[in-house]
Amino acid sequence: MHYHPTTVSSLIMRGLIDQVDMEDVEDQVRTQFPEIDRHTLWESYNIALLAVTLGGEA
Repeated sequence: MHYHPTTVSSLIMRGLIDQVDMEDVEDQVRTQFPEIDRHTLWESYNIALLAVTLGGEA
């Protein structure tokens, strides 16, 4: 199954903003998007990190 990185990144962003442990964020992502591929996950993390750095909100 293919997930959109922007959808996945919003979950990651919420975890980053709420200062959730990255291990827990990863568990949440894997639970909500069980068949996510590595490339989409990597791209999602990059989008989330950029958005948080630029002051984005979930």
